[in-house]
Amino acid sequence: MIIRPGADLHGCDLRGVNLTGADLRFVNLTGADLTGANLTGVRVGGARLAGATLAGITASGLVGTPASLPTGWVVVNGRLVNQVAPGTPTSTGTGDGTVA
Repeated sequence: MIIRPGADLHGCDLRGVNLTGADLRFVNLTGADLTGANLTGVRVGGARLAGATLAGITASGLVGTPASLPTGWVVVNGRLVNQVAPGTPTSTGTGDGTVA
């Protein structure tokens, strides 16, 4: 799958997609479903991920800082981390507090 920087993919169904090494700079992924997606080594500078579903993702080696993330998610040392308390259901993840 080829995605160009700045693409508008808000609300798209991207479940299970392998985006390893993709350039997602300034891509609008607001409300997209990325359940089970592989985001290893992705360039995320300026990407908008607010409201995206990130359950079960693999995301390490991220480059850059997204413009927005779903509630409870942060980037720590190039990894997407769900900081919602364990067992708390969310629309954007499992709520298990694990590092994705």
